[in-house]
Amino acid sequence: MPTISTVQNQQIEALTLQYRYSISNPVTRLENRQTSLNSRLTVLGELKSKLIALNKMAKDLNLTGTGSKFNVYGAESSLPSILAGTATSSSSVGTHSLLVTQLAKADTVISSQLSGTGTNIADTEGAGTKSFRLTINGTSTDISFAVTAGQSNSDVLANIASAINASTTAGLTASVVADTTGTSRLVFTSKQTGSAQAVSMSDQTGTVLNSIGLSAGVIAGRTASTTTTGGFLHSSTALLDAKFKVNGIDITRGSNTVTDVLSGVTLELKGVQLATDTPVTLKVSTDKTKVKASIEDFIKKYNEALEFLNSKTSVNSDKKTREILASDQVFKGLKLNMRSLMSSGVSTIQTGNPALLSEIGIKVASDGTLSISDSAAFENALAADVRKVSDLFNSSNGLAGRLSTLVEQFTSTGGQLDIAQDGTNNQLTNVKSALTRTNAQIDSKVAFFRKQYESLYNAMQKISLQSQAISRLSGSLYGYY
Repeated sequence: MPTISTVQNQQIEALTLQYRYSISNPVTRLENRQTSLNSRLTVLGELKSKLIALNKMAKDLNLTGTGSKFNVYGAESSLPSILAGTATSSSSVGTHSLLVTQLAKADTVISSQLSGTGTNIADTEGAGTKSFRLTINGTSTDISFAVTAGQSNSDVLANIASAINASTTAGLTASVVADTTGTSRLVFTSKQTGSAQAVSMSDQTGTVLNSIGLSAGVIAGRTASTTTTGGFLHSSTALLDAKFKVNGIDITRGSNTVTDVLSGVTLELKGVQLATDTPVTLKVSTDKTKVKASIEDFIKKYNEALEFLNSKTSVNSDKKTREILASDQVFKGLKLNMRSLMSSGVSTIQTGNPALLSEIGIKVASDGTLSISDSAAFENALAADVRKVSDLFNSSNGLAGRLSTLVEQFTSTGGQLDIAQDGTNNQLTNVKSALTRTNAQIDSKVAFFRKQYESLYNAMQKISLQSQAISRLSGSLYGYY
């Protein structure tokens, strides 16, 4: 049987490819359709993300009460080095006078001055396990540590400090301080400030506290320490509390962070004044910067969603192009409804307040996007009464609530975007199936076409061989060979 040469095979392959191309228009149309549907899915996904972000901002601006984005306050101090304040949504607008005369302090107990290399503690106490009891705010903790024969004072003090710092219930910390080149002192410091955290201690096993200058009498009498003798840094527990006046009222607290004096306001006491000093003025008022930032965030998310809709539903008559959602009336309707809503008035405002965004300096452009075009008008509305701004957004018929209701028709489970995505996915599945079938049909036709060409080449080869044989026979008969 004749065989097909490499050259002939290449000719058959070229003819087969031409044939496949000539019958592939249905595949091209289906592939283009598949690309278009995938693009539509991408656009729908991006649109959903933008609308979800917008809806979150709209819901935030629609909140009322303590959660309202308009119910935010700041506390401005006339002397931040003395007093700072932060305000929450439960604050009340007002101006307060404060005079800070004493800061809260941690109770501190200091041992007597001891020679670091000396061994008088170990010599007095002897080797063995020693312990003493610490009591702070009604909670007692026993601290145990080892003393060895001939141990230096600095090592004994270090062991005591380590045992205290390893305790989770002691309520204080300890450190060894080298007050001079050759001497050291053990310092006990309460972890919290205030008279309620005052420190008490007593020997239990051995008399180590007595040996380091903290005898029972020193502790009971809160004897003040000196440069060499043990005792308390603050001899009176009254010195451990913060003392200040608020609007002329004397206040005492155990911490420099005070949350229970002015409703919704946290006070941070930072410095001390004389009784004759001018009091600090603390002004609690609406934080206009935060309110403006919330509205600017809303405007940004609104514009991003609307600009995307504008772009994806557009038609360019000059270029004769149509964007992916240009024929989708559902999304064109959303675009128009968003623009109409933000241009509409609010009927539930407080009497006399602006009913339109334009009245507080927010402009609706020709393409529907928003901007604070008149900052002075916006700032004046906030300064005069924040309700002039908030009513437009979070009153019962406010823009934020109405916009959220509109957008949720598209973003909610089973909403318009889910319907559009499901429909597109179904079409995509059908197109993929049609592509598989069409490619299979073309493959079958091409295979049949190739087989026919191969048969034709084989037939032509046979004829060629027969012709050659006849020529040779004829030549022998007539003397050609």
